[in-house]
Amino acid sequence: MSIYRMIRHFLREILNEYFLLYLIQGILICTVAMSLIAAAALLISRRLQRKQSASGRCLLWWIIGIGYLIPFKPHPAGAVATVVQYENRGLSPSFFPSEQFVLLFVIWLAGAVICTVRIVSRQEQFSRSITRLRRPADAPVQYLSDLLCSELCITEHIPVYTVPVIQTPMLTGILHPCILLPEQEFDPAELRLILKHELCHYRRGDLFCKLLWIGCRVIHWFNPLMPLLMQQTEQDCELACDEAVMQNETAESANIYCRSILHAAIRRSGLHSDLTVATSFSGSKEMLKARLQAILSGGRKRRFLFITAAAVILTAMTGSILAYAATDTAPAAPDMPEQTGTFVSSAPAPAWEAETYTVPQYEEVFMEHTVPMKSE
Repeated sequence: MSIYRMIRHFLREILNEYFLLYLIQGILICTVAMSLIAAAALLISRRLQRKQSASGRCLLWWIIGIGYLIPFKPHPAGAVATVVQYENRGLSPSFFPSEQFVLLFVIWLAGAVICTVRIVSRQEQFSRSITRLRRPADAPVQYLSDLLCSELCITEHIPVYTVPVIQTPMLTGILHPCILLPEQEFDPAELRLILKHELCHYRRGDLFCKLLWIGCRVIHWFNPLMPLLMQQTEQDCELACDEAVMQNETAESANIYCRSILHAAIRRSGLHSDLTVATSFSGSKEMLKARLQAILSGGRKRRFLFITAAAVILTAMTGSILAYAATDTAPAAPDMPEQTGTFVSSAPAPAWEAETYTVPQYEEVFMEHTVPMKSE
């Protein structure tokens, strides 16, 4: 038995072939609908970049990322898609392209597995290198970090380590977060702003936001818009942390902070990757330019919460698109009493009315067919 036949047998016998078709339809519809919403949000955010706060844009990317991660969404009116089974004895519905579907599902699954293996291997290599080479930071550095945690209302202890192989500060660790610093001397004022920046990443939950988008990348690996959205999300997270760091700071602190960002950009390490669950104090040239402009411009910016509310409504409405698309693809039941299959419908089947037949009286039928008998 070939590998293709084994996979097909597995899909037909062990898994529900029709549910997998529904899964592929859901992912494709989700990636198209959410990409339209994300493209509109990206265009509007870039137009309002000088007026909209980075924290407002980060909230927007949280919502869109959740919309990508969950391909099946309930109907706004409460009607959800239901699966109705009917009998089939060896016949498959004419609307179901079995061969093409198996090939499509195998391609999507292979891409998702390759993307997952790539991400896990990079993260494992990064974590193994950091764990082997890191050393606890000096006591004054850790004490400064604890003071900043109290200032930012962070109750958890965040350890600080120095790592010789990195050239830029970063925050890493989902379960056990820690701050990593390059092995070099920092000015006390510069070190305070660097630690505050990384602690703002922790307080905002930016590691979880990056993990969310990595999951979206695995599911929608075929979507060409996904790398751009991940890059924009990372840039807005850095800008939002810059806004949090610069609150109640002086102009001199802003100059020191900009100088720290420039130094980190010059020394940027290649160990960090967009697919690793870690933040980076520096970034690309476009990100560096945007950060310096935002820090030096100053002034308060608006969140534009109505844009976020519109994204929530549109993301929730993609469930109705999915339900209607699934209903339209399901044909009417064939007029065969011994057929089986699976239909996907968002509404209950119509009730059938019983037909009425007129049956003649038994006595009248009997008398009409009775032959008179001769008397003996």
